[in-house]
Amino acid sequence: MDLKTIAEKTKVLEEDLGLNFDDNLNKLTQELGEFNDAVQKYRGRYCREKSENNEDIKEELGDLVLNLISICLKVGINPNELNIYAENTLYKFIERKEFYRKVVEK
Repeated sequence: MDLKTIAEKTKVLEEDLGLNFDDNLNKLTQELGEFNDAVQKYRGRYCREKSENNEDIKEELGDLVLNLISICLKVGINPNELNIYAENTLYKFIERKEFYRKVVEK
């Protein structure tokens, strides 16, 4: 299933639940925090017990992506084009590499 179809199905569920755009933004922020927590647990940082596998990361990544593609659809962006935006950002990052290197060295 492509991302736009997933986003459209998610939209139907969100409408059925009465969730609005602000709910989506808040949920995206929450999911980013949970994704961070899962990654840090896998790395053994900032937690009592290190996770032995990356299953929690996969689950939280799914939650994060679902909310992101739902927001994309609501603002008129085809989620299937996310790779294009990521590629454009990669090229900007490459062009600014020396700038970033100087910032990191400080």
